[in-house]
Amino acid sequence: MKIVIVSNSLSSGGAERATNTLANELVSSNYDVTQIVLNQSSQDSVKNLAPVIEVKREWKAGFFSTFYRFLKFNFFLILLKPKVLILNCELPELFGAFSIFTGRIIAVEHTNRPWNGRRKTGFIVRWILRARKVNWVKVSSFIQIWPYKSIAATTLENPVMQMKKRNSGENKRIDHLVYIGRVTVQKGADLLPSMAELSKKKLVLFGDGDLLDSLLKESREKSVEVISHGFVEDPWKLIPPNSILVIPSRWEGDGLVVVEAVLGNVPFLLSDIPEFRRFHFLEKNYCYGLDEFVKSIAKYEENLTSLEIPATIANVLQNSRKPLFIAKQWVELLEERTC
Repeated sequence: MKIVIVSNSLSSGGAERATNTLANELVSSNYDVTQIVLNQSSQDSVKNLAPVIEVKREWKAGFFSTFYRFLKFNFFLILLKPKVLILNCELPELFGAFSIFTGRIIAVEHTNRPWNGRRKTGFIVRWILRARKVNWVKVSSFIQIWPYKSIAATTLENPVMQMKKRNSGENKRIDHLVYIGRVTVQKGADLLPSMAELSKKKLVLFGDGDLLDSLLKESREKSVEVISHGFVEDPWKLIPPNSILVIPSRWEGDGLVVVEAVLGNVPFLLSDIPEFRRFHFLEKNYCYGLDEFVKSIAKYEENLTSLEIPATIANVLQNSRKPLFIAKQWVELLEERTC
C-alpha cells in the first residue's frame, strides 16, 4: 500500500515531529511511505526514514506562489500514485481538498480551533473534504471536528520518542523561566515579559512566531534579561539548570510540549485549560492567569523538585505514546478499510 503523508513542514512544532516519528514507524512496518512537505523548513531532530519531497513554498507566500506549489504537489501525486493520502493541518487540507487525487483521504485534526482567523476558507475546504468522504483522525478524545457538531473520528494520539530524563539535582531552584513553542497569542507568549518582570527571573525562549519581535522589545523595555534561541531541533538539551518551563497557552491541541516535559522530568507550570486538565496533574502544576503563574513561581522558587511529575503518571504517558504502539493503531485503521 502506497501512503503519502502531507505536512506543513519538517520541523515547526510537536505535530510535525510526531508526523515524522509516525512515518518512520510505518516504514519500519514495511509500508511504502513518502512524505510531502509543503513549506520550506529545516531538518527535524527525528531523521526521516521515508523519502521526503519538499514543495518549498515560502511561509506566508502569496496566491500565485502558492498556486504554483499546488501544481507541483499534484505532479508528485501523479508520479507517486498513492492509495492513501494523510493530511496534517490546514495547508495540507487545502491542497488535498482541491487535488486530483481519487483515493482514500485521511485528515488529522490537531486542535479544537482549526482555521483560526480563516474560518470561511476553512469551512469551504472542510465541506469539500466531507464531499470527498474524508476519514477523520483526532489526536485527542477531547477534540471535536469543526465545523461539524458530530462526525465520526478515530482517536489516535501523537507518538513521542523516548527522552533523556533530567536529573532532579538540576531542579534545585528557579533561576530561569523557559518557554518552548510558537511565539503566538494562542500559546500565551504575550504574557512572558510581564511574568519574567514580576518574578524577577531571566527568560529563555525556544521558538519563533508572529509575536517574537514585539515580545523581545517589551522585554527590553521592562529590563528583562532574555535569551532567544529561535527554533532549534532539540531545545531540551539546551535548557539551563534551575529552570522552570512555563506553558501559558490559551487553548491547545495535543499539548505535546507538556508530554515531552513530563518524559524529560522538566518541572513546569501550565495554564488551567481543559486541554491540559485531561492529564490529571496535581493542582500545584496549574495556573489560572498571569497572577497565579507569578505566585506559583515565587512559591516554588526554592522547592522546584516538588513540581516534578510523579513517575506513575510519567510511565502511563510514556507507554501510551510509544511510537510502535501508535503505529500499530494506525496500521489497524489503514488495513480495516482497504481489505
